[in-house]
Amino acid sequence: VNDFKEKVTNVITSAIPYEEDDLVLAMELLTAVSNKNVYDERFIEDPYFLTLEIRPYRPIMTDIGICQELAGEYIYYLLQVGINATNCSAMDKDNYSHEWAIVELDGEHYHVDPTFTLNYRDSLAFFCLNDEMREQYGNYDRKDFAFADSSVIKYKINSEKYKDLWGAENYTIDHENRKINMTMFNNGE
Repeated sequence: VNDFKEKVTNVITSAIPYEEDDLVLAMELLTAVSNKNVYDERFIEDPYFLTLEIRPYRPIMTDIGICQELAGEYIYYLLQVGINATNCSAMDKDNYSHEWAIVELDGEHYHVDPTFTLNYRDSLAFFCLNDEMREQYGNYDRKDFAFADSSVIKYKINSEKYKDLWGAENYTIDHENRKINMTMFNNGE
């Protein structure tokens, strides 16, 4: 229990050294999760892998996991700092299942994908997406989104409030001046 508490505390305090608003907290925790973790390739290679217990505890303690675990880990950290979050899953058009997070910021919900971010560390390409971009970045059909493993919960995520972040190849936070500095994928500026 103490090791778990220490690991959670270390991730949160190292990711968020300053008092910040929820957007920056969610952004910095996504980067912390993507920079500390490795995708467990056994999931692809071993058909019996799913017989293992899949839960957020594993990447918290070992820094390795699959999408369900990585999304759960990210959601757990968000909940610890007071940000509402839950999970969402879907099958892509090639019948591969995937899970990511739904995050609530300023009363709106957004898709955030900690697993896809592993391939673009320090990027915001998979942060605060709306349904249209989530469909595009994963080959999903939004009618198949399963929120919190429920057939009752349905979010319509249409906000483009943070669309300027989607093209960020990398970013830094200037906490003192309250600015996000980004380098863009499309032009390097």
